[in-house]
Amino acid sequence: MREFHVSMAFLGQGDRYYFQKRVGPFISGAIGKIGCFGGQIEEGESFEEAASREVQEETGLHFLPQKFHYRGQVRVLSDRDGIEIRTKAEIFDVSMPQEIQISAVHGELVTILAGDLKGAKYMRKYTPATRAAVEKFF
Repeated sequence: MREFHVSMAFLGQGDRYYFQKRVGPFISGAIGKIGCFGGQIEEGESFEEAASREVQEETGLHFLPQKFHYRGQVRVLSDRDGIEIRTKAEIFDVSMPQEIQISAVHGELVTILAGDLKGAKYMRKYTPATRAAVEKFF
């Protein structure tokens, strides 16, 4: 079974967190699920560099790698193009100033209040890695 190593970031602004609902055709796996911004780590990249690059690609916002606060790692089974894969995810969070506007370039922007992150309404809608990260770090 293939394993993907990814970096993903919880983007927070006050009491809100921003995610993307994964919609095609640019998204490879977990279509229809809500996930953190992030993706595969490229050869030679640090975890923080990958998170910074992926957030910029998926939102248009650029945060220096030093702005990413490392939470830890989760491992999950997921899918990519309909094939089951193992995913090892490095989890970060970034606190954004209030004046920053965010959008999801390749999906639909989803806003969730911090107090609702673990609520039943969202837990079943998250991608496997996002769900595991919410359970472990929030």
